[in-house]
Amino acid sequence: MNDEEKLPEETRIETILKPRPVLLSVLCIFSFVYFGLLSVLFLAGLYNASAISGVFGIYTPEAIFSKSEVRLFFAGALLIHALGFAGVVLLWRLRKTGYYILGLSCIIIASFQTFRPDISVTATAIYIGMIFLFGVFFKRYK
Repeated sequence: MNDEEKLPEETRIETILKPRPVLLSVLCIFSFVYFGLLSVLFLAGLYNASAISGVFGIYTPEAIFSKSEVRLFFAGALLIHALGFAGVVLLWRLRKTGYYILGLSCIIIASFQTFRPDISVTATAIYIGMIFLFGVFFKRYK
């Protein structure tokens, strides 16, 4: 017999309908928009890889990227951002697995950005901040 089955009906309903904090809801909505928009942009970049590699050739002739290199970058970035989006969906449902998935995604992105001198510190701080902000609500997750 489950522990939940031993509880009275009112207590079972309260444990099932555990309210999500407002700040967590706002953070999830921001993350939905952020990861969703970036995923769509990387998908568009994956689709138009030849045009993007041509633009790289025009503006940065010393760093010539082939079409396959550009596609590989956009495919990896799309995969990691889609993984982050999936983590946020699970966090919306108050699942600990979502925190681990989002954390892994943010750590991969932040570590890549750390070793690139042309990427601003603010962009890296956003990903690291997401880990800490979602971690504040860790006890709420099932």
